Amino acid sequence: MAIEYNSIGGKAEVLKACYDVTLAGDDEPVPMNERPEFQAMLNTPSAAVFIERYAAWCRTVFDRVASIIGAVSAPGIGDAGAQAFAETIEAERRLGTTRAMGRLIEVHGLRHSGLRSASCSVVVTTYLGSVL
Repeated sequence: MAIEYNSIGGKAEVLKACYDVTLAGDDEPVPMNERPEFQAMLNTPSAAVFIERYAAWCRTVFDRVASIIGAVSAPGIGDAGAQAFAETIEAERRLGTTRAMGRLIEVHGLRHSGLRSASCSVVVTTYLGSVL
C-alpha cells in the first residue's frame, strides 16, 4: 500500500481515486456530466422523463459505489482519511444533485413549489429505495 500512497497521496486520496473509477465504471478522464448517458438525461422532452432518468442514473451510480461507501462508513473506520473522503464525496453528490435539479428547473420549469419538492422526493426515493 505504500507505493499507492506515495504515488496518489494519503488514505483519502487513494479512496477517492478508487471511488472515481468505480463511480464512472471506467478509468476514462471524462467528467460524469459529459458522458452520453448523463447527456441523454439532461436532454429530455419533459420534466417527468427527466426526473425518471435522473433517479435511475442516481440508482445506477449508487449501486456502483455502495460497497466502498459501506466499507468506509462501517463502525470503527472513522479515522481522518475516511472522514475526509466521506466529506468530499458528499459535497460532490450535493453539487451534482443541485446542478441536475437546476437544469430541470431551467429547461422544464417547476413553478409550483410542491412539484419541486415532489420531484426531489421521487429522486431520493428511487435513489435510496432499497437502502433505507
